Amino acid sequence: MTNKKTVFSLVALSIIMLVGCNAPPNGDIVLPPKYVNMTGVWEFTYRTQGKLVARMNLYQEGFKISGISNSKMGQFKITGNISGTKLNLQGMDYNKGRNFICVAKVTGENTFIGNYTIKGKKEEILGKRME
Repeated sequence: MTNKKTVFSLVALSIIMLVGCNAPPNGDIVLPPKYVNMTGVWEFTYRTQGKLVARMNLYQEGFKISGISNSKMGQFKITGNISGTKLNLQGMDYNKGRNFICVAKVTGENTFIGNYTIKGKKEEILGKRME
C-alpha cells in the first residue's frame, strides 16, 4: 500500500512541476489563437486618390483563402491565407494587369486592419464583415 501511495505522490508531484514549468511567468493562462473564419462578404476602406469603400467576397478552406473584390479600381481575383490572426491576401486584376498585396491582423470576429500595397504605394486598409 505504501508503494502505491509513493508512486501516486511522485506522479502527482511530477504533473504539478510540469504544469508549473510551462505556465507563463505572470501566471496567466495562454490560449492558442482562436480559429478565424474569413468566409463572407467584407466591406473595406482604403485610400487611393482619396478614401474609397469596396467589397470582397471571401471563401476559406482550412487556412487558404480565395475570392473576388470589386472596387472603383477594378475587379481583383483574391488568393491568400490566414495563420492565427495574421491575414495575407494577394489580388490580381487580369484585365488591367495590376495586383495588390495586403497584410493585416484580424482584430475581432468581424474586423481586420492592416496595410495593402498597390503600384508600389503602401496604404492602410480597414475591413468589416457585412454578411
